[in-house]
Amino acid sequence: MSEKFVSLDLGSKNLKICLSEIDQNGEINLLTTLEKEISSFKNGEIIEEDLFISEVIGFTEEFLNQFRSKNLKILLSFSSSTFNFQKIKTKTIVDDKFVSDEDIKKCKSLARASLISSSFEIFYEEANKFFLDNYPTPVRNPLGLEARQLEVELNVIQIFKPYFLKLQEIFRHSHFPLRGFYPNPLGAASIVLDQKTKEEGSLLIDLGYKTTSCVSFYENSISDFLVFNFGLEDILSPILNDLAINYNEFEKIIDEMQDSGSKRQTFKIKKQIISLNSLIKTLEKRINFFFKKNKFLEFIDKEKNSHPFLGGCFLIGGVIYLPEIENIFKKLLKISFRKGVDLKGRLKNKEDLKFLNALGNVNLYLKSENPKSLFGEIFDYFKNFFSNIFPF
Repeated sequence: MSEKFVSLDLGSKNLKICLSEIDQNGEINLLTTLEKEISSFKNGEIIEEDLFISEVIGFTEEFLNQFRSKNLKILLSFSSSTFNFQKIKTKTIVDDKFVSDEDIKKCKSLARASLISSSFEIFYEEANKFFLDNYPTPVRNPLGLEARQLEVELNVIQIFKPYFLKLQEIFRHSHFPLRGFYPNPLGAASIVLDQKTKEEGSLLIDLGYKTTSCVSFYENSISDFLVFNFGLEDILSPILNDLAINYNEFEKIIDEMQDSGSKRQTFKIKKQIISLNSLIKTLEKRINFFFKKNKFLEFIDKEKNSHPFLGGCFLIGGVIYLPEIENIFKKLLKISFRKGVDLKGRLKNKEDLKFLNALGNVNLYLKSENPKSLFGEIFDYFKNFFSNIFPF
């Protein structure tokens, strides 16, 4: 029997659901997607509990009731400006002559313990690099290497604890406990960016309805992670007011613009005639305003100065449907962008790209939970052994 996953991407405006299964080759096959507009969840916080139970829990239960399988694994991801990214280092003495898996686990555990807080909960972690016997050159996988002392640099993402505990409690009472929690846009990053892209340096920006989530990679690990408290709602609000339309109506107009390509330069919106160029200029002005207000430009400059982006910079989220958005970002941030896509082509249409995080969560789960075979461990050992010979 194939392993099946239901992955929920909990947005501030829409709930996105992916149902997928794992085939005999370990590949993720997308079976179906589903989307529902919600209003009970904003920026990582449940605004109204009863409405959340109706909108999210009830809708998910109805979806799950269509499948009789008892082996469904349920995953959840979302974005919040309360996320806190840190790099921490801890050391431990190696129990034997060679670094064992237990030594690595002990070192990571000590790192987590140093972050125990009454206000924040660890939401995600990854070992960035290791150091042996105070030697300054890092190694990526110390397993089996000779050492007396082991040091780990751990990347940790924390969340405001009351938000996290409330989510856990509600899903636990719903009788379908979650198998994994993930911070957006790490799920999307796992299927948009390949290993080479992360190795060379890359940036992924997920600009959604209420938040703008950024993650950069270098040498195949997270270099930085930050969520800004602004999104499309903030950017588009005065535009929608001037046009006397709502967000859903605006989405339909944008779809019409995209379908027409460059053939049409003006569009009738109710009684107003809007030129495409004027809309693009207004969008650029609004985006630039929020970039400056939230010190987004300073963040991008810091990232550009910290490491190269030879792997590229990518955009996902609702922002990708706006006209000329790559050119707007290139002009404002002085760096080229392109829209992120699923590298394996499971999300084929532009409308499907909103499910990148939901589908990517499954990939994150498989990487973190599925143990490698003995051959896989031996292969990884030799691969990391030779990579340790050469400098990063």
